[in-house]
Amino acid sequence: MEQEKIPTIWQNCCFCYGGILEKLKYSDCVQALDFQQKKTLWSGFLRDRFDYAEFEWVYQLICQNRLNDRVEWELSLHAALQDQGDTVDFAESEFKLYNGQKRPCYFNFDSHQYAQRALLKIMFPLNF
Repeated sequence: MEQEKIPTIWQNCCFCYGGILEKLKYSDCVQALDFQQKKTLWSGFLRDRFDYAEFEWVYQLICQNRLNDRVEWELSLHAALQDQGDTVDFAESEFKLYNGQKRPCYFNFDSHQYAQRALLKIMFPLNF
């Protein structure tokens, strides 16, 4: 892509994005992801706690009310949780997520990780 001078985005990303437009927009990159790629992103975060750049883009789109395929993001999250043996328990006023080894996982909306914020916004689509 560099040889052909195609604009790319790849730093801190799970995937490499290239486009034929002069300015590549993150919203177009998010829109291009399929279900399996979304699941791969969630799995990478849940397993390694890596905050891929894609999660910042998703979080920004959620905040702007511009995430077109929110249901697919939620389904891919649940598929990733299931594949890893993670479980979610919902109680009256709280939820608990346990990894495959039955250890609790803690997420905080005040975190600097966009993946945590996106996960919480996807699971609980309330206005914060």
